[in-house]
Amino acid sequence: MPLPWIYRPASCWPGGFVAGLVTAATLAVAIHFNGATTASADRVYAGECRRFGVRALPAFGLGVIVVAGIRAGVVAPTEAAALAASYSLVAAILKRTTIQEIGAAFRQSAREPQQSCC
Repeated sequence: MPLPWIYRPASCWPGGFVAGLVTAATLAVAIHFNGATTASADRVYAGECRRFGVRALPAFGLGVIVVAGIRAGVVAPTEAAALAASYSLVAAILKRTTIQEIGAAFRQSAREPQQSCC
């Protein structure tokens, strides 16, 4: 007896595609309504966009380390989390964040209650 389409990996892409479209549509609506109240009238030039894009590259590195490491089979999810924490710490130090600010971030994360999924 064949399994339903949802259990066959080759046929699972429509579900993920629809979920992605729903997520994108929801974000588009949220950005539209939020942008209508917070948009600035100043023109943004290409040089400024490039500068902010370059400044955002380290944040993309975190996702690349986690996703590419797991997909390539180099690290397990737990190891990827440890790599992500190490990468974040190195990025904070290279950004010239002071030790006091890093310590305050650690203390704040220790004080915040853990969120449970169950």
